Amino acid sequence: MITSATPKRNRDFDTALGRFSYRHLPMAAYSFGWTRRELPDGAGWLEALPEKALIDWLYRTGSLRSAKALEARLFEDLRLDPQLFRDLDRGRLTDYAARMPGATFRVHLAKLLGRLHA
Repeated sequence: MITSATPKRNRDFDTALGRFSYRHLPMAAYSFGWTRRELPDGAGWLEALPEKALIDWLYRTGSLRSAKALEARLFEDLRLDPQLFRDLDRGRLTDYAARMPGATFRVHLAKLLGRLHA
């Protein structure tokens, strides 16, 4: 399944190529962190940067009560390789988290980044 963000309502499509899922993000959270890709014929799409894709996924999976819960969500639930997480752009992660609704997420992410990048 391919999952994409949209400022519109949630939708799923089954095609010969597979299942495509579109999940709602508020416009304020949707409008940054992507780049436009184009084919030679001019057709194109928006593609999230890795940091934005991760922040969107975390936002869509629900609230977190601590940096430890965030760490568990990343490395146990998502099974993200800790080194791959460390290799992400810390500035982008911080900036993108600051633009998302919910102050607690920003606080927990800052704590986790501080601990992993120390």
